[in-house]
Amino acid sequence: EFADREGMALALNRLGTATFRQQSYAEARSLYQQSLDLYRELNDKGGLASTLNGLAFVASGQADYETASQYFQQALQITHDLQFTPLALWVVLGIGEMLLRNRQIARGVEVLGLVEQHPAAEREASLRALHCLDQFCDQLTPDEITASYRRGRQLDLNHVTQAVLTDLSTWRSDTGS
Repeated sequence: EFADREGMALALNRLGTATFRQQSYAEARSLYQQSLDLYRELNDKGGLASTLNGLAFVASGQADYETASQYFQQALQITHDLQFTPLALWVVLGIGEMLLRNRQIARGVEVLGLVEQHPAAEREASLRALHCLDQFCDQLTPDEITASYRRGRQLDLNHVTQAVLTDLSTWRSDTGS
């Protein structure tokens, strides 16, 4: 048994991220779940939020949006409570991607516009937001994209967090809402 449980939890989380990026979803989910179990034992809220976010990205990558929304909701609530803004922005990024995939393009563009411009966003998060926006820009008119993006750049993270937490609590993949 490995004595450094916190180190093991972090290593499993990072391995989960690496396997997710390779689209090895079952393996990523298993690694994240092991990490989650350790973080729960340690009562490490930041680790929990990061791992729940990873599980949400995996579920979203497999088009299991109902499960993804549950994980995103838990991760976002923790990051909001901890005021862990950079991680909250990663969670919001995942939610924005999920909105785009569920044809809620205008709302997804707004959310990603917030992430892309937020001063606390990590560079990788900002770049990923821009990449997602590029993938879906043909689904709205140029004026609609511009208006949604501008609205998103003016949004406040706390306001978006509260609205998204409410939205996620009622998510139903079969209705696309």
